[in-house]
Amino acid sequence: MRKLSKFMALVLVCGLMAGCGNTNQEAPEKTAEPEAAQEAEKADDASEEAEEETEEEAPQEVAGETVNINWYVNTSAENPDKPAVEAAMNEYMEPLIGVTVSIITAKEEPEIALALASGEDIDLYWTASWANGNNYIRENSCLDLTDYLQDYPDLYGSIPENIWKAAQKGGRNYFVPVYKEAANGCGLVYPVATAEEYGWDMSQVKEFADLEPMLKEAYENGATNALLPQGSLWDIYAMDEFALTGTPNAGTILGIRISEGTTVENLIESTEFEEFVSLMYGWNQAGYINPERVDNEHFSFDDMGKMMTEKDAVFATWTSVPDNTASASLRYGVPVETVLDTKNYLSANGTFGSAYMVNARTEKMDACLKFLGLLSTDQTLADLFCYGIEGEHYTRDAEGYVTIDKDSDAGWRNSVWASCNVMAPSLQAGESADKKEQYDIFNKNAETSIIADFDFDRTNVDAECAAVDAVCQEYFYLLTAGFYNPEEYLPKFQKALKDAGIDSIIAEMQEQYDAYRS
Repeated sequence: MRKLSKFMALVLVCGLMAGCGNTNQEAPEKTAEPEAAQEAEKADDASEEAEEETEEEAPQEVAGETVNINWYVNTSAENPDKPAVEAAMNEYMEPLIGVTVSIITAKEEPEIALALASGEDIDLYWTASWANGNNYIRENSCLDLTDYLQDYPDLYGSIPENIWKAAQKGGRNYFVPVYKEAANGCGLVYPVATAEEYGWDMSQVKEFADLEPMLKEAYENGATNALLPQGSLWDIYAMDEFALTGTPNAGTILGIRISEGTTVENLIESTEFEEFVSLMYGWNQAGYINPERVDNEHFSFDDMGKMMTEKDAVFATWTSVPDNTASASLRYGVPVETVLDTKNYLSANGTFGSAYMVNARTEKMDACLKFLGLLSTDQTLADLFCYGIEGEHYTRDAEGYVTIDKDSDAGWRNSVWASCNVMAPSLQAGESADKKEQYDIFNKNAETSIIADFDFDRTNVDAECAAVDAVCQEYFYLLTAGFYNPEEYLPKFQKALKDAGIDSIIAEMQEQYDAYRS
């Protein structure tokens, strides 16, 4: 508590994040004094110590008072039932921890960044490495929680020690991971019914080119979205060959060959990328990728599941998770299997795939961490936030499995991966009984990436990264989804990257990676 009070005093006075240093100094040696004088001095010292103790132990929030925090969450749409769910959550948790929440929804991640930049009253907010999270750290928009996390045993104990360590940036914890799969992997899903109808032997699919006869058959039988390019097909193609650095943000264009392990490469100039975009262009021209998808529209899982049920879509991207096919089937709403799965690689970005940060401007850190501790460990609270109110938004069977009412116009639904620790909420109907145990196995058995905790600092090349991001926005998707002829546009893309400063980024990353390896 003393550290916390010092910390908040510094924040309030200086407006900066600072650690609590030790200000105690060795007392000078005293000469003999008359007894009365000594007693008077002791009384003065005791008074001063009492004042200092009172100042240091001053609580962050008034004891006994309910603290309300403004909580920014990420969701696809404003929900009409939010007031009811919010009230139910507050009624449940206020007696337990003396905290209530006001839920603020952001339909798009930039809304959160804008709200923080404009000084809105936000205490706690969702983020991720791919959703501006690293910028929040660089811009001091979040509190450094390192010295305080272990004071909240419910929260700290809900996540394994190695995950807390992997989540550090420069040895410090700036975010609370939403505990889920800590490794990255991906693949394609396809509806079981379609494969059975056509008699496909999916065990024979070893590489992308092996999909071509299946895409052709599905397309000729009316599938106008035989291959959905949503997400990065290139990641699936490349992940077992390259450690993908994920920088710049607009496309995975830099990487290190796993077999070589030392050299940062511009993957847009690799033979593998040329082969991939040529294959995608051929499939696009053949009609296997819908020409209307030129705008990189992203569908919901429900929409894609409906397209699969209607045999309009067949193959779609998927990020690997424990209990993989059961989870994918639940998300798509139709039984699916996976193919062309990559290995799962443990890396720092895996812990930052979904997270919460405490606003650097808040005076309510204690309430935020108490709330996250309860949300991470309490099934009732987690169920309320993820699934809504029982009987209105979902039902529960005799074994405790949850079925969400997907047909309700005012339904409530938040994906667990973007909401809370996966160990907290009830299982959904269709999920395996040992799903939570599978998470432990998944994270322990993942292959450690050669760039596991390498964190590229783009400060010295920030302008070049921004320019390269803009170039990627112009070319990357249209090439990797087959809308651009690579014979014409791949050289243009490569030149534009050079002009934007990609070589400077590679040189900076190489220097940092060499230091990391040493």
